Amino acid sequence: MNAIDLTQQLIKIPSYVDPTSNEANLGEYISTYAETNLANFKVFKQKVEGDRFNVLVYNSPNPKLIISSHMDTVPPSGDINSRLSPTIKNGELFGLGAVDMKGGLACSLSAFSQLEDDYPMALLFTCDEEYY
Repeated sequence: MNAIDLTQQLIKIPSYVDPTSNEANLGEYISTYAETNLANFKVFKQKVEGDRFNVLVYNSPNPKLIISSHMDTVPPSGDINSRLSPTIKNGELFGLGAVDMKGGLACSLSAFSQLEDDYPMALLFTCDEEYY
């Protein structure tokens, strides 16, 4: 899956934090994607609070390169359903988190899935960047 298609999939998954939502479903999606598409990498879930967790995807216990991204987005304003429905207009992708940070998550995952290198590296996906 290319980065644009992956970003569209990620936008559909609510990851804002309020009494009914958080990053847990997005963390599960990322974990499953990594397990399926990053054959030489291990996936570790670090519990943070309740059902919330960080995801570490790594091919070495001593990575020399770590790319860190947060999974949460700001709460949606207006119609939640339209914010979680990715739309492309004039070649630009719109949707909750398209720029901050689901596009970055997708680029990281997509890039690592293309690597054939044994260079020691990791992806870190964290919860709670937009909140306290």
